Amino acid sequence: MSEARKPHVVMIVGNDIATDTRVRKMGVAMTRLGARVTIVCYTASKVPKPSHIGEVDVVRVHVPFRLRAAQKARLEERRPSHRLSDTYILQYDAKRIRLTLRKQDAVERGGALAGLRVNWYRGLLKLTRIRRRLRLKAMGYGRQAWKNWDAMVSRIPYFATWQRLLPDMDDYLIRFQAVIESLQPDVIHAHDVHMMRVADRVTKTLAVAGKNVPWVYDAHEYVRGLSQTPSRPPRRIAAFADLEKSHIHSAARVMTVSPELSRRLQRQYSLKRLPDVVLNIPQPPESVPHDAPTLRAVIGLPPATPLLVYSGMMAAVRGIDTAAAALEHLPGVHLAFVCVPGVHVAQAFREEVATKPYANRVHFVDPVAPMLVPHYLSSADLGLLPLRHFGSHEVALANKLFEYMHAGLPIVVSDCAAQKQFVNEQRIGTVHVAGDARDLARAVQEALANVDELRARVRNEGLLREYSWNAQEARLHDVYREVLPGAGFLPVSIPAPGGEPAELPGLAGANHADHRTVLGIGPANSAGQAWQWMKALERHNPEVTTEVLTVRAGAFGFNTDIAVSPDDFAKDSGWQTRHSLHALTTYTHVLLEAARPLFGTLNGNDFTGDAGMLQAAGKVVGLVFHGSEVRNPRAHAAACPTSPFRNPKDAETVRLQVKFDQVIDAIREFEGPKFVSTPDQLDYIPDATWLPVVVPTEGLPATSAPLQRDVPVVVHAPSRKSLKGTDEIESALQPLIAEGLITYRRIENIPAAEVMGFLADADIVIDQVLLGIYGVLSCEGMVLGRLVVGRADAGTRDRVPSEIPIVDATPSTLAATMRDILADRARYQAIAAAGPDFVREFHDGRRSAQILSEFTALRP
Repeated sequence: MSEARKPHVVMIVGNDIATDTRVRKMGVAMTRLGARVTIVCYTASKVPKPSHIGEVDVVRVHVPFRLRAAQKARLEERRPSHRLSDTYILQYDAKRIRLTLRKQDAVERGGALAGLRVNWYRGLLKLTRIRRRLRLKAMGYGRQAWKNWDAMVSRIPYFATWQRLLPDMDDYLIRFQAVIESLQPDVIHAHDVHMMRVADRVTKTLAVAGKNVPWVYDAHEYVRGLSQTPSRPPRRIAAFADLEKSHIHSAARVMTVSPELSRRLQRQYSLKRLPDVVLNIPQPPESVPHDAPTLRAVIGLPPATPLLVYSGMMAAVRGIDTAAAALEHLPGVHLAFVCVPGVHVAQAFREEVATKPYANRVHFVDPVAPMLVPHYLSSADLGLLPLRHFGSHEVALANKLFEYMHAGLPIVVSDCAAQKQFVNEQRIGTVHVAGDARDLARAVQEALANVDELRARVRNEGLLREYSWNAQEARLHDVYREVLPGAGFLPVSIPAPGGEPAELPGLAGANHADHRTVLGIGPANSAGQAWQWMKALERHNPEVTTEVLTVRAGAFGFNTDIAVSPDDFAKDSGWQTRHSLHALTTYTHVLLEAARPLFGTLNGNDFTGDAGMLQAAGKVVGLVFHGSEVRNPRAHAAACPTSPFRNPKDAETVRLQVKFDQVIDAIREFEGPKFVSTPDQLDYIPDATWLPVVVPTEGLPATSAPLQRDVPVVVHAPSRKSLKGTDEIESALQPLIAEGLITYRRIENIPAAEVMGFLADADIVIDQVLLGIYGVLSCEGMVLGRLVVGRADAGTRDRVPSEIPIVDATPSTLAATMRDILADRARYQAIAAAGPDFVREFHDGRRSAQILSEFTALRP
């Protein structure tokens, strides 16, 4: 289907979609149906940036909520205790200051009445302070009274209209309308109640302009049954219900997430047509790593031990206490909670369970990547959904219910209406009375007694086909075919689920078809070293395949296998999910660079979340550092007289110190191999291994011996001027330049492929004069036979088992060293001539390949 003929579906949603899997899945599903899809969503960022999820464009819109703020300001303006508080306090403070000054004047003037005046002003000051305290207390009582009044009113759901109580709906409209109209949609898909006002108003505006654009309402939740929170009290929930009632009849089609909610919506709003149901079923991955972990293996339980699993949010309303308490009546049965462990509710519940007699049969385990959940849960015997009776729970068919199904687990559910009906109709589990631990134990015993029969039903191919995401895409197709007749949507095929997982690369020797070892590295590729290390490894160990991921943040253009923009890396959860699945199904070994994550912010802002995820999936994980992320500025300044970090208030020093302090504890606690690119980093990570930088030694540009020209060419190529000491270098060289003794060239922002050409034309290469190390630029200069000048301190030289042919210089000695070079050229030509052999011994890739080969031979 050509791009011009594709119907344009604009999906709108009032969140950032980072965790809204329904919106993301539907967007991608519609592209597979042959539509062009744009998601317009809210973002808190004042500088929103567009992104994409596969073929789906994502446009983020910042909404400042000015109407909501104005309504709040008007309300406070009508309340004296709020309006006058700051004015009164300022008046009292001003009066207190005036009285204090007058008292001081009285003391300075002296005289017979001085004591009387001082006492007079002292008394006035005391009275002012008392009045100020009383006024503050009175205002506090007033504020509390209004707070109590607001709390009381917020609990009254009657006569709640969305026009009065939800000004933020018009805030959305003001910012979204122009964006949506500019996209020229053929249909608008409004996700959740927040977007109904926007969709209704935009379609009516377009109708006035002569374009008929239908809109679809996708009810994610039962609005009247929304959970009550401090920011969403009963009155605000009633206003959302009024919003839904006011707009639902103008939608061309209504769809929702469960049959029970569909029936309630039709009954509640007298809809002519029963809303379509597109179940919120998790989308399984195309494949799962052969060596992916299972719950039973992580816990360490033998196959014969009965294992129940609860996977999901840790909340009392989800019935987690009922599930745990049921173990009192289930001797020998174990229960696993798959949850995020650091959440306060989870931690408090864990501490409570630890006091129970069944504590040793309760296990709290970390979650895995969403695409691995069904496989991870499949080793349990039963899945639990013990929801308490609550408005939205009565109509919900939770994600976890379908995850249990696709894991092949019979399900024990509470008697909340929708899930009770589903389990009973499909005969895939048992039902218990919500909140009744003894009855839950009874339902578990009944399910375990018939577990083989229940498993056979839940794993029925026809059932899994019907309740698969592919089947939901077919329903989407049916809806949109009627909403946009003649649009020419593509047919959707529904492959049969299940079967053996495909043979995929995983741990070497772990029954993989080709026994490959695949090493992935990223995301820094600093100075192109990730690429150089990987190519060296492939040259010297052909049994290993490598892949380099680079976040493109500069103009250097280093080689890489996968390039991603900083924005997509940090914010595009679609890219993050796809790359994490790629890594989990491809890599056997992973090197995380520069204490940064490999999957963007999918698992947090540092390397620990990704490292844990990869290790849980059976991957061998190591860390590799390039310098600034592990070099402690404070310690370096104390140990090195030429340190660029001597000024602790310098902005760059502060930034690097904060960065070091943030990651060093996690680095030291990491249990796995660690590598550093320069020897000095061993001062900060003593248990690391030096992984020498690698530079090309073949196919180099032609050169002649250095220092043959009357006026030698001196090149300096700073990647970061403050760390290289560029100002100090140029200050020292300025007299020599003025005297015509040297030609100086500073090269910056040059593509990586052109750097060697500039160096080959030089006589002298100055790397850095502050840090006391040598790096890639020094090695490139040496391999070309150039004379390299820089600061390589005793600590660096002691760790390298050969003489480093670099002329040592500091800011204070550089000028004299350069004059000495010009006066004794033959001596320094001999030093430069030793450079190529030194690089071939340590930096041609053979040593690094040997070290990496030992890493890739490791097994988890």
